[in-house]
Amino acid sequence: MNRELREIQEWVEVARAAKYQSQALARLCHCSLRQLELHFAQCRCKPPQAWLLEVRLWEAVRFLFEGQRVKEASKNAGFKGLCHFYHVFKQYHGCTPLEFLETLPSA
Repeated sequence: MNRELREIQEWVEVARAAKYQSQALARLCHCSLRQLELHFAQCRCKPPQAWLLEVRLWEAVRFLFEGQRVKEASKNAGFKGLCHFYHVFKQYHGCTPLEFLETLPSA
């Protein structure tokens, strides 16, 4: 396996730099997309693009928790359309972004 891939510590930061795209992530990791896919299959048991989507969704949660509006959080997490964001968010988390925030304990 590519040694550089094993040495990456801050995967989320690299994902941000790659704008949550697996092809760009592979370039930043100095490997082929296929090498990246094999690494993710072995280390994360999922394809890189699936992991990147999860990162984007949790980034959106962080943005919402920081007080960003849904539209702004969606855009900052790399989603191009608000409807797509709502659909994917609800599919992953089981509720809408606003419903998710309501379940968090208030600070």
